[in-house]
Amino acid sequence: DIRPPLDGQGFGCRPLDANAALPTVRGCGDGGTMGLRETNQALAELKTKLEFALSRLNDQDTHRTGVEEIREFLLALYPDWFPMVISCIGEAGANLKPLGRCESVKLLGLLAELHGEAVVPLLQRLLGVVVARLQDADLHLREACAETVFRLA
Repeated sequence: DIRPPLDGQGFGCRPLDANAALPTVRGCGDGGTMGLRETNQALAELKTKLEFALSRLNDQDTHRTGVEEIREFLLALYPDWFPMVISCIGEAGANLKPLGRCESVKLLGLLAELHGEAVVPLLQRLLGVVVARLQDADLHLREACAETVFRLA
């Protein structure tokens, strides 16, 4: 399963058409090919788009759009991108307003719900982000953390 990282629309993690042509690059990996999705440039571009969507959580006018974009992104996410996404969400917390911090921590729970067993190896990292958010005095954020831990269970 080798897919391009970006299709020019939204996050473009996976093409909607399963029969779409999938470009490849020769290299090491499964079967002697390496998908473009594995390149550093692709990950950097993906991270930039995710950071932009996370920044939308700060503004009431763009909050809903940001949540929907990230939800769409999480639905199409490759497991090898999980660490980058978790780090990105964790790092964004310091720059988000209270509503954005609440929503971003909930997105970690959504990631776990959508991908189930695939996130188990990263539970320690996920919980690390949640524990860091528990240091915040905001009651709503603490409730979001509790909801997220429930979703991780």
